[in-house]
Amino acid sequence: MVHRHVCRLLGVRMGSTHLFVEMEYLPISLRSLLAQPLLVDVARKYTIHLFLGLQYCHELNVIHRDVKPENLLIGVDGMLKLADFGLAREEIELERSAYTPRMVTLWYRSHEILCGTKYDKDADVWSAGCVCAEMLTSQVLFKADTELGMLAAIRLYIDFATDSEINILKRFEHNLRRSEPLRWLIK
Repeated sequence: MVHRHVCRLLGVRMGSTHLFVEMEYLPISLRSLLAQPLLVDVARKYTIHLFLGLQYCHELNVIHRDVKPENLLIGVDGMLKLADFGLAREEIELERSAYTPRMVTLWYRSHEILCGTKYDKDADVWSAGCVCAEMLTSQVLFKADTELGMLAAIRLYIDFATDSEINILKRFEHNLRRSEPLRWLIK
C-alpha cells in the first residue's frame, strides 16, 4: 500500500529467529500529543489525514481493525499516517472467516465488535471518530474496563442495541469479569 497517509513498508527480513519489518521513520505518535487538547486547526488537519488514509485502505478492501492514537504516527513534516497493520484484514477474508471481537483496543471498539456481531469498514470509522473526539478534548470518549461497561458508556449517548444484540449480551454476560446489570440496554 502506497499512500501519503499510510506508513510505508520499506522491507521485510527474516533473521535466524525473528521476522524484521522495516517501516518508514515517523518519530511522534499521536498519543504523545494528547496530554492536552490539540488546537482546532491541528486536530482538523490530523482528522483529514486520518480519514484520507482510511479511505485509501477501505478502497483496497482493507479493514485496519486497530485505529487508536498509538497507531497514528506523525513525521517531521507534520503529516499524520496510519501505522501498525498487524491486525488488518481484507474485507473479503473476514467474510469467509469468523469475526473476532478481540482486535481493537477496548476504548475504540464499535458496538458491533463489543457485541460480537458482524462488522465491516464502519468499525474503523467508529474508532477514528473516537480518536478525533480525543484530539479535541484530550479525554477518551468512551472509557470502561469491560465490554459491557463500554456498551453502557456508549449507550449514555447513542441508542444502538437491537433485540439480537441484547440477546447476545444476555447469553455472554456470565463470561464477563464482573457482572453489570443490563437494564441500561433495554428501553
